[in-house]
Amino acid sequence: MRKLLSFFILAQFSLVNYSQIIADHSVVDLYDKIPQQWIDSVKTMWMVYAGESHAEAIRYGLPALEADNPAYTVSVIESGTPEAFTTSNLRMCNAVWGDYGHSEGWVWNNYGEEDWWTNSTAVNRIKAGLTYCNTNGPALTAIGFGWCWDATDQDSSFNIDPVYGVHWYGRSLFSPEGDRYWGIDDDDNTVSGNSVNMNTYLAATQSYIDYCADSIPTAIFFTTGPVDFVRNTRPIIGDEALYQGHLKYEHIRNYVAKDVTRILFDYADILCYNNAGELATKTWNGNTFPTLHDDNDWPASGYTGHIGKDGAVRLAKAMWWLLARIAGWDGSVDGIDTSPPSTPTTLTITASTASSVSISWNASTDNIAVTAYNIYRGGSLLGSTSELTYTDNTVVPCTNYTYTVSALDAENNESAQSSGVLVNNAVPTPQATLTQPTCSVYTGTIQITSPTGTGIEYSINSGTTWSTSTNFALLPANATYTVNVRNTTANPGCVSSASFTINPVPASPSAPTVSSSTPANVCPAVTVDLTSLLTSTTPTGGSLFYKTANNIISLNVANPAAVGAGSYYLFYQNQDGCYSTGTEIIVGINACNFPDITPTVIITPNISHGITSFNIFVRITELNSIITNGNIVVNIPRDSRWVLNGGYNAGLTILESTPLNNSDWSYSSDATNHIFTSSSPIPGGGFSTIGFSITFNPDINRGIYTITAQIESGGGGEVRVTNNVDSEKLDYFQE
Repeated sequence: MRKLLSFFILAQFSLVNYSQIIADHSVVDLYDKIPQQWIDSVKTMWMVYAGESHAEAIRYGLPALEADNPAYTVSVIESGTPEAFTTSNLRMCNAVWGDYGHSEGWVWNNYGEEDWWTNSTAVNRIKAGLTYCNTNGPALTAIGFGWCWDATDQDSSFNIDPVYGVHWYGRSLFSPEGDRYWGIDDDDNTVSGNSVNMNTYLAATQSYIDYCADSIPTAIFFTTGPVDFVRNTRPIIGDEALYQGHLKYEHIRNYVAKDVTRILFDYADILCYNNAGELATKTWNGNTFPTLHDDNDWPASGYTGHIGKDGAVRLAKAMWWLLARIAGWDGSVDGIDTSPPSTPTTLTITASTASSVSISWNASTDNIAVTAYNIYRGGSLLGSTSELTYTDNTVVPCTNYTYTVSALDAENNESAQSSGVLVNNAVPTPQATLTQPTCSVYTGTIQITSPTGTGIEYSINSGTTWSTSTNFALLPANATYTVNVRNTTANPGCVSSASFTINPVPASPSAPTVSSSTPANVCPAVTVDLTSLLTSTTPTGGSLFYKTANNIISLNVANPAAVGAGSYYLFYQNQDGCYSTGTEIIVGINACNFPDITPTVIITPNISHGITSFNIFVRITELNSIITNGNIVVNIPRDSRWVLNGGYNAGLTILESTPLNNSDWSYSSDATNHIFTSSSPIPGGGFSTIGFSITFNPDINRGIYTITAQIESGGGGEVRVTNNVDSEKLDYFQE
């Protein structure tokens, strides 16, 4: 975070660096310092800013600038064929010859990431278009990609990048993986699931520069993208998306800075400042970063390219400055030397002790002369010299320092700072992996992973006993340990430390509690339900186990809800993986006797002739001296020769002096049977009698007819069913 804040502070007060063409907020107010000859040169140019909606702002801002200052004449067209050469005005449009969807022909508007950098088809067609313009005209002076929300749009990645601490956002239409969010470099592809990233844009743009280098006089410039967060009627882009977009634009700036021949139109930076030079910032997750200034935002009455007129005109002013520099203007004004020296190179550490560091570098060049060099340590000015060497005698032992150097000329124009060089006077802070106590291992281990190697020694807590072993084992739990590291070879006397905590031993859960530890079955059941005995609650996130022995690794009980005689054990496991002691349950199974019922059928009279009535009695007798339980169903097969007289009379209590239990039985029938059903218990050794009258009509037949009664198996809770049928014969003869 400190590094980012330093960048913003320096950016607000740095001098304009004319040694490299970078159009950012610092050049906006210099547009009217462009000498007339270079304004005239820009009026011979055709420039393309190919993009989607945000590119509209450039095409709107240029005519708006001309309306304010007629010296900056421009012609902007939106369709047809690009204008032919002229000396009267800058020609500007967003037309390209061919794009991803068209192998040739002028393509206007809706030019997105898929047409510039996300796929090889786009790259090849851009190069073909550069060749076409160079061969057939009109001659293309400069071209850059007009970013839309390509770096900040879409849903975020599922995971957070471990280096940058953000989810990745963005669009990548027609990339190999399709339209997905993306990161900065290849290391981010695992998080994004996308093989394209900001380096893909840089590589594509650099390939166009290299393609034009020897034979095509077209300047290819890098660009940054939008910093606005309102998408009209679409959802608002969140601050995290804006922050990771800023990181991507910083990556572009850093890449451009590495080669003074690279050109940058810093769209984002221009719009983060207003015309008073004030920077707008936002903060996300402790990170402060630049954002769209309210003065540049689009008004409620309308917008162009998602920004207001002030922002569009700022872009136009910076674009005139950029094109004048591309035309050949060195940026100097009224004969005053404003060109800084080149950046010093090859900064090297030549000597290093515990109290001093010596550095050297290669000389810079200047359009007049280099007069001095500034030496910076950790970004702060340390001293100056006219030599190419410098010794820092204020070094604190065992401390790391980063040095950079810049060059100055007689007008105090200062170059950019060189690449930094690091002095490693400190021993790196130890890193380690920890093995924490478990339910069965009550100690922990600290395994040092860095630094390691020859001459590295370690000590724990006291710092008096040193060892080359990287492993500290059998450490008591619930304690914090300080690990000390020293390098006896490279940094004698320097020690670094880090603290590591060994957690407490995880607690075991309490044993399960039960309502009975010696349950038995209740007849007629012949098993016991262990699950019904539990009176305690399983630990949150834990599990309950039923085991066949007093050991957690023993077999699980196959069906805890129905077990036979024996010993069983219940265990809890908590979310830390620790097991309780076992709770023993000893199950006893009592032998059960079961009812035995049988029917008896009596017909009176059982000898007759002609059409006549008979009385039928069915007695259901319990033979085993055990009361019945559950439904009893008696079936009497239907026969077309007889029917019940008047139906079944459930209120009949006596028939032929025989007491009846008809009220305990309900009657129904189906196509096969007369069905009698009762849920009333029959006492052990007792009986229940059903009685009813029938009319018998054998027609012309004579002989013996059988009436059968059968109890459905299992009725009344019985087990023995071999005696569940009885019948009575009816002897009939014709008169």
